[in-house]
Amino acid sequence: MTQSEMVDETKTQRFSFRTPYGKVITFQPANMTTMALIEAGQEKKLRKKGVVLDPPTYIVSTAGGGSQKFEHDEETIKTHPETEAQFRAYLDGKQQLQAAINRAKYEYTLECITNQLPEDNRWASRLEAKGLDIPTDPDELRSFYITNELIRTPEDALLLFVEVTTAGLSGAISEDDIAKVRDNFRSIVPGGSNGDGSIVERLSRSVAEASGELETQPTPDRSQDGEGMGADPVSIPESAL
Repeated sequence: MTQSEMVDETKTQRFSFRTPYGKVITFQPANMTTMALIEAGQEKKLRKKGVVLDPPTYIVSTAGGGSQKFEHDEETIKTHPETEAQFRAYLDGKQQLQAAINRAKYEYTLECITNQLPEDNRWASRLEAKGLDIPTDPDELRSFYITNELIRTPEDALLLFVEVTTAGLSGAISEDDIAKVRDNFRSIVPGGSNGDGSIVERLSRSVAEASGELETQPTPDRSQDGEGMGADPVSIPESAL
């Protein structure tokens, strides 16, 4: 084996994983810039459609005679019924945005797969015999193969997402932190969403936590009738995965 072949084999081993059904998936690491642009792009598209993505706000007077603006949440909106409709529209918009981001990120991770079509077409004949229409265009046929033969279950899709994403973080954060993200993934799959956000959303949060990108912002201390300041964690910033 030549040195070049050894390097290629090492890369294949590094950027690959085996699904629970024994399929070996090879891939390119995700580009984190692309991931961030996906979020920004999906938000821009929804804003153009008029989807509400900004929460209504309210003003709190401070002890020094000034004022501070805050975003409404499920608790504060109860005391401002006049803006509840706007708040509900905002919550719906948030769900639409997250769903659009998740779809776009998943499609991107599929594009990171480097497996080629097998020389043996028995897989296509088997599916065609079951009534499936087999594409004739080479690119469409390869996509059909990936989504019907390689990525067969939700767990496969989630494995793909975490492997492609964490590989894209290589060099940006420590291997230990990357391992933490993978460990968190293993703890929530299978099982889907448990009310704490979608799997993609929670995995994205794990990546951001590991890379130190989560931030906090002040929110009012409601135990003091809105006066004073507290600090609650907020969601992943737009620049994070």
